Amino acid sequence: MVWKKPSSMSDAEFDAYIAKRIGDFLAIPLAGQFGFGRIVRKGFLAAYDLLSPTVPPLCQIARSKILFVVTVNYNEYATRRWKVVGHEPPEDFLMQPQKFKRTDPITGKVDIYFEGEFFPVTDEDLDKLEPAAAWSADNVEMRLREHFGLPPLKLGKKS
Repeated sequence: MVWKKPSSMSDAEFDAYIAKRIGDFLAIPLAGQFGFGRIVRKGFLAAYDLLSPTVPPLCQIARSKILFVVTVNYNEYATRRWKVVGHEPPEDFLMQPQKFKRTDPITGKVDIYFEGEFFPVTDEDLDKLEPAAAWSADNVEMRLREHFGLPPLKLGKKS
């Protein structure tokens, strides 16, 4: 089969493509080393607290602490920028729905986004919730670089 860009796929082709990707482990190039992520639900990426000059066994990646789980625009992991290094069905805890926080840029009011709906903040620990946003590859890489103490990306250059 010839690889198609997601934008040229029918809805059915795209849904099948995404379903096959859930569980993919991804090597994310970072300054001559690799960070690691995993597609855990449709549109969700778990990033691991692991930086390595080589790709370790999948079991080592999977045992690593999860730094964050964010929504990632499907184009970001479908463009082959991040290399698939293995596949295993995600553990149940990774398949659980996530809550996110949304902050109104004008009023500063915060609410909770969960499974397509918004709810008022109750006694949520907002510091532990990720922002409701579709992250780009650059955003994920910047966050990993910052976490691992790597130099920031220079605009227009990938490494």
